[in-house]
Amino acid sequence: MHDTSIEHSEQDVRQPGWAVPLALAALIFCVYFFISLCSTIWDRDEARFARATTEMVATGNYLYPTFNGKLRPDKPILIYWLMSVPVSLFGHTEWAYRLCPVLGTTLACLFAYSIGRSLFSHRAGLWAMLLLAANPLVAYTGAVATSDAVLLAFITGMFAVFADSLKNGLTIKHIAGLAVLFSGGMLTKGPVALLPVVSFLLTHIILRKELGSPLKAMGKIAISLLVMAAAFGSWFYLANKATNGDLYDQMFIHHVVERMQSPLENHGGYSPFYLCFYVIVIVAAFFPWTLYLPGALSDLIASPRDARQQTGRVVLLTWMGTFLVVMIAISTKLPHYILPMWPAMALCVGAFLDANEGENAKAMKTQWAVLGGLFFLLLALGLAAGIGFGPEYIGKYAKKPDALWLPYAGDSQSVRSVFGALCLIIALPLIFRHRAIHYTSNARILLGAALMCIVLGGSLLIPSFERIKISERLAREIQAHTAADAPVTVCGYSEASLIFYLKRNVSDIVPPRPADAPPVDKKTAALNAPKKVEQAVIDWASKNGPGVLVIPKTMYERYKSDPAVSSLIPIGDVNGFNYSKGQWVNVLAFRRRN
Repeated sequence: MHDTSIEHSEQDVRQPGWAVPLALAALIFCVYFFISLCSTIWDRDEARFARATTEMVATGNYLYPTFNGKLRPDKPILIYWLMSVPVSLFGHTEWAYRLCPVLGTTLACLFAYSIGRSLFSHRAGLWAMLLLAANPLVAYTGAVATSDAVLLAFITGMFAVFADSLKNGLTIKHIAGLAVLFSGGMLTKGPVALLPVVSFLLTHIILRKELGSPLKAMGKIAISLLVMAAAFGSWFYLANKATNGDLYDQMFIHHVVERMQSPLENHGGYSPFYLCFYVIVIVAAFFPWTLYLPGALSDLIASPRDARQQTGRVVLLTWMGTFLVVMIAISTKLPHYILPMWPAMALCVGAFLDANEGENAKAMKTQWAVLGGLFFLLLALGLAAGIGFGPEYIGKYAKKPDALWLPYAGDSQSVRSVFGALCLIIALPLIFRHRAIHYTSNARILLGAALMCIVLGGSLLIPSFERIKISERLAREIQAHTAADAPVTVCGYSEASLIFYLKRNVSDIVPPRPADAPPVDKKTAALNAPKKVEQAVIDWASKNGPGVLVIPKTMYERYKSDPAVSSLIPIGDVNGFNYSKGQWVNVLAFRRRN
């Protein structure tokens, strides 16, 4: 393949070194690390990952993850191994759990630069790494303790190695690099990490005249896949054996096969809305770069002027197309499932901006300029209105306004107004400067504004939610009034963040029905559920020995007529917003008298 690889051009030789991208990567790391310091752990996924890591470090069980003492089969093992390192070194602080995603985001941006450098130019790569760092979806996933940012680094790294192989020939170093990245991706989030192989194959098929036989190249890449299979298979065999086959049943059958066939937790399906769901996500979560995305895609699809552009065009189109088509086909749908498309879109816009710098500026077709401007304007206005006035609107005009909502809206109004005004001040003038000569200058303004919003959001907006979050405050009250080994039981508030901050396992007042239990009529189950819960609370209160009960006030008021329940000693009372359920709740904590 080396003989048929794309030749170096004079532009390649003259490209600057890595000092600037490394400096920008350090800036990105600092921004995202700062965000990681600004909030407590969020429900639900982040708290589950963090608690599973805590249990791994505490128990020394590095073979398979557990949450609340039970197998957690949602993701493979690597993310917990990685997160356990900073937690072991620096302690159980929020930023220690989030350090690996912050590093993952930084590496993904560096890999995006490398791809842009290989397929387009140094400047296109710089644009791509900055655009990738400055948008809502990456800002959301890049500083929370989940696996998405780490997977993004592995997948973007795969394409960086692949892009370099297209320029320099597929050598042993590329095969070794892909083997490491495939293994890391598979051990982080499973089969989704193998989707780049489809893009690699399609690229070689489309460019077979320039690159030679696809079978020869894919045969070499298959060596990397065999190494990955050995690495993943070794861990999976040992972990599945240790869990008596439960890991296979829950991780592969439930979280892979069933996720593809039916929407888990009602997330997805094939209705008209969900068929368009990811288009909506792209328009909203790639903001503000949706201003350029339609024109950039049109420019990418148009016939390229040279072989290098042709290669970049094919790689990006097969990259985006593979992930979009597969994720639409899978029944379960969530916004972060298409996060691996983000580097490709950033590269697409970055190449467009580079190609339209200075004298080379060329106006995009009217329909794409109007479409991009419309997306941008609607999102900017919606974001400004939602941040500035959304809470007041909900509090005043909701059918059942909550008495606690308006005080929070008033307390946070000044911070939210700053953000709303910032969106309008930046966005509106750009609509009137949407001409080719302004493309790159507008992009620089947007880039500065996006990074400013991320920093200000971390320092001002996100902390405003802390006063209405429940779990960390409630956990402090429980820990202050009980022994560290006192068992905790929850009823109606079983959020993962509470389990994380309590630093102990928690039991539910009514355990879930076993999987092999006989089916029960839904109507009968709905009628019997309140009585079953009430009796379980009474039984718990009637027992002897230490114990803590966490229960919403509304439920406690229904059960306190029983003498055993009314004799419980209150030790915690927290008002707040249960954002995973979307409701305000007053959560109480009690302990038994004996």
